[in-house]
Amino acid sequence: GFCLNRLLFTFFSSRMPWNPLTAKHKVEKVVVHHKQKGNPLLTRLNRFMWDYGETVADYTIGRTLVVFLSLKFHANNPDYFLTRLREVQGKGHAHVALCLCDDPNDVHGTALAEVTVMCVEHNFTLLVCWQWGEAACYITDLKRQELKGTDALRPKKDEDPLTTATSVLTQVRSVNKTDVSSLLSSFGSIANIVVASEDELQGCAGLGGKKANRLYATLNAPFPKRRKVAGRAGTKSANKTTTTTTTTTTTSATFGSSQYFNSQPPPNLPLQPPTIGQREHELKQQLYKENIERRAAREKTAQHGKAKMKEALVQQEAGDDSDSDALPLPVVK
Repeated sequence: GFCLNRLLFTFFSSRMPWNPLTAKHKVEKVVVHHKQKGNPLLTRLNRFMWDYGETVADYTIGRTLVVFLSLKFHANNPDYFLTRLREVQGKGHAHVALCLCDDPNDVHGTALAEVTVMCVEHNFTLLVCWQWGEAACYITDLKRQELKGTDALRPKKDEDPLTTATSVLTQVRSVNKTDVSSLLSSFGSIANIVVASEDELQGCAGLGGKKANRLYATLNAPFPKRRKVAGRAGTKSANKTTTTTTTTTTTSATFGSSQYFNSQPPPNLPLQPPTIGQREHELKQQLYKENIERRAAREKTAQHGKAKMKEALVQQEAGDDSDSDALPLPVVK
């Protein structure tokens, strides 16, 4: 009797349609609608298991329902996509519309704009692709993120206060993890370390005078001011300086960006020798000018020879019998 019941249960359970939306166990396969038979996209889904089944959407990935659309098919059947959206709307957990832009006649994107409006009205997330392989990658990524929640998108934060304090205080030069542990044991928190005086820091066990001075200077240093744009404010600050050292520093910071726009170097700065690239550029310009001058000289010589030849031909046609006065024909190379 037990074997007969087990056999009947196996037989009828295999015949019953499996609904992935009401299944409580883990979804291992991507359920594909029977209407997708012959779709070239299925030949590229080779990184996971999929099978045909009874589903509302074209592709069911866990609780995500995907509706596939080709713009070439949409041009011949404009009502198909809207009908599919209405059938899938309200079912499942997430709704995705995968659109393949393969219509060469849709140059201005009119069909894609219509699809976008339909997805917005029916609360669907639109994914646009231009190749079959790209569409398969979208399906694969949705399958990979099937069992992952929103925590996977959030940055990982280290909640250990000791690690946080160590990463902050070790930014000061020559302060190591041992110094951080001794500081925390003496003062109790980072807030007390910041408020402590220099003498109190020097009194900490294992912390020398140099480390205490650097730590105190770092914790009590003012925040750096924003750099002003070179030009109006930078020129005023350069004119207000009196000493030579401050003038040199201010002009180097003020005219640093103007050197990029102007060929003249900034004031109070020495001229730098030309680099190898600049010398090569100058040599190329010089050779180019010499070639132009040689070409102009050759053209001038050729024009002068042609003029002499025309004069000789005119004199021959006029019937000049004097051989001495006749001009010889020049040879033009």
